[in-house]
Amino acid sequence: LGGARDPLPPVLQAPLAVPLAAGDSRRAYLRARLDAGRLTPFAGQDSGQVFPLIAANALIIREIDAPRQAAADMADYIAIA
Repeated sequence: LGGARDPLPPVLQAPLAVPLAAGDSRRAYLRARLDAGRLTPFAGQDSGQVFPLIAANALIIREIDAPRQAAADMADYIAIA
């Protein structure tokens, strides 16, 4: 971390391309693809699924008990590629 003022990646926002179900009892980071300024989460989010991690360029942040979000709603994300 070497004295960095803010060592964590910035949290950005973009509209969702598809609706998201309500969150559950844990904070989640959904593997997603940001294309043409819109976020699309991958259908498979299980830890054993490798393709979504390889193809992802963003992680959508879902807070504990987050409400359902409609397509075009703004979502927080972290760029990973």
